[in-house]
Amino acid sequence: MFQYQRKERNSAFFRGGVCTCLISCIFLFVGCSKVDSIGSYADDVNVNDSNSVTLNSFQLRGLISHRGYAVENPENTMSAFRASVEHGYKAIETDINISKDGVPVCMHDITLERTTDGTGELTEYTLEELKELDAGSYYGMQFEGEEIPTLEEFLLLCKENNTYAELDLVREPIFYADNLQKVYEVVKKTDMIDKTIFTISSVQLSDLVSLDTHLNICYASLINENEMKEALKYIELCDTMIASIPYGYYTEDFASKLHDNHFMIKVWTVDDVELVQSYFDDGVEMVITNSILPDDVS
Repeated sequence: MFQYQRKERNSAFFRGGVCTCLISCIFLFVGCSKVDSIGSYADDVNVNDSNSVTLNSFQLRGLISHRGYAVENPENTMSAFRASVEHGYKAIETDINISKDGVPVCMHDITLERTTDGTGELTEYTLEELKELDAGSYYGMQFEGEEIPTLEEFLLLCKENNTYAELDLVREPIFYADNLQKVYEVVKKTDMIDKTIFTISSVQLSDLVSLDTHLNICYASLINENEMKEALKYIELCDTMIASIPYGYYTEDFASKLHDNHFMIKVWTVDDVELVQSYFDDGVEMVITNSILPDDVS
């Protein structure tokens, strides 16, 4: 609140007019501030108003390899990521967790039992301790000794091979803003901002755009118009907004509304060639798959 040393005025009307003018100016300034008003930005965005948002320039079109090429390799390992590159995928998706000492690593589960020889929660282990675990033998003994990769190792592989990276950040440890920032800092350090997709939930949106307004953001499981309207509040606070739709919720009508509002669309996770081809024929930009190879679709 501003406090003023008031002087005598000839009328109460004059004082009221000055106060009203000042309040109006304050609201005008706040309304014009793009980043400082993240929480309330575009509350009145008109859905399907093509002038309310700007077109993105993100270039990725095609298949995204789910957790690396995990049909022939242990998921979320360097072996799986390298196999994706060898098969010609334009992008690789991985899941991000945080070690006890704050290092982002590539692993889907919060607990270790399914894909490693460890026990308990990943967040209770330091990076050094995680690196001692076997993340490959569960899939086949030929992968014995496979390590849990760090996010940095994954991104450097993508950078070396001119491959896009999708980071699935929709898990509880990364709901905390400081952990989300650690992920962002690794992406920035590896100079992969332009080629990384940050897949997040609605509760993470404001934290992420407060770090950087030039990111490629994917809104996880965007399945209805209410969620579309929520995402529209942030669409001008990032370089790209991607709607991530589970394949069972995809409809041509909803896809058309998303495209009308300048969203890109990603459908997940699809392993039927004809279905994937139909999505691309509809204009869907990206499809996540476990097994379909880039040469299988046009």
